[in-house]
Amino acid sequence: MYSNLYNSKSIRHIINTVSCLNQTILSKLDMEIQKKSDELIISKKEFAMQNEEKEKRNVELIIANKKIDFKNRERDIRTAELNIANRKLAFQNEEKETRAAELMIANKELAFQNKEKENRAAELIIANMELTKTNSELDRFVYSVSHDLRAPLTSILGLLSFIEGESKEADTLEHANMIRSRIIRLDGFIKKILSYSQNNRTDIDVEFIPLQKTIEETYEMLRSIKDAEGIHFEVIINEEQSFYSDLQRFTTVIENLISNAIKYHKKPQTGRYIKVTGNTTREHLHLKVEDNGIGIAQEFHDKIFEMFYHLPGKQSGTGIGLYIVKEIIEKLDGSIRVRSEAGTGTSFEITIKNTIT
Repeated sequence: MYSNLYNSKSIRHIINTVSCLNQTILSKLDMEIQKKSDELIISKKEFAMQNEEKEKRNVELIIANKKIDFKNRERDIRTAELNIANRKLAFQNEEKETRAAELMIANKELAFQNKEKENRAAELIIANMELTKTNSELDRFVYSVSHDLRAPLTSILGLLSFIEGESKEADTLEHANMIRSRIIRLDGFIKKILSYSQNNRTDIDVEFIPLQKTIEETYEMLRSIKDAEGIHFEVIINEEQSFYSDLQRFTTVIENLISNAIKYHKKPQTGRYIKVTGNTTREHLHLKVEDNGIGIAQEFHDKIFEMFYHLPGKQSGTGIGLYIVKEIIEKLDGSIRVRSEAGTGTSFEITIKNTIT
């Protein structure tokens, strides 16, 4: 019985010991488990942090990749643009090379043309020199012949005066008068030729011209013409500014215009007139010679200044007067124009440079 009691105590002791050991082991296990649990928690937190870092890095990497993709796209676009620009540049270079080649050809052609022009210019200079010499010789010849022709005409007029003074036969006097009119007409033509030649040969001789006086004296010289009878003549010139030009040339212009106005007047008719008006400035003389004669049709306005042109009709003339007028006025740095209609009269408007020294 004691043995059983001892065994029972031993067993209890063993059980208690085992229980204590179990508790100790369990406690240690709990501690280990708690430690492992804490470590696991810490590890999970670290892992979570690492995952967060990874996710953050992944996001940053995604952003960086997108930036790289964007830059790559930009680079591709720039590359494409550069390729296009290079193609354009290549095309432009080809065009430039083509144009350069064309320019070289054009330059060669131009050089050839310039050489031809230089040769032609040299030939033209020689031809002009020869023409100037020929014209000069021709002018001298015309002047000499015209001057020499007037002397025998003057002698013929003298002989006609003797015939007219000694003869009393009507037929003889009529024939003499016809001869005289033809000689006067021929003499007038020769004088115009001399004026034309002199205008070409001589330089401008500038002097003061009293306009009113000069024009009136010119008319006085012409009023003895048979056709001038009954024509009222009027001169109104504003000479506030003195006028300087070539007196002989100016007188020739006025003489031709007034004689034409007399010749082409209406006859017979009352109220016929020739009126000369004008004014001077420091730069120019503005002059108008007008009449109420037969007028000039519009279609002939450009032709009347041509050499040897005759208006249709019965009026006789040399056809050189207005040509000489235009030549002289142009030499005096001036211009002339006509305003006229058939049957309503004629107006010549003249502008001449005032050559004040």
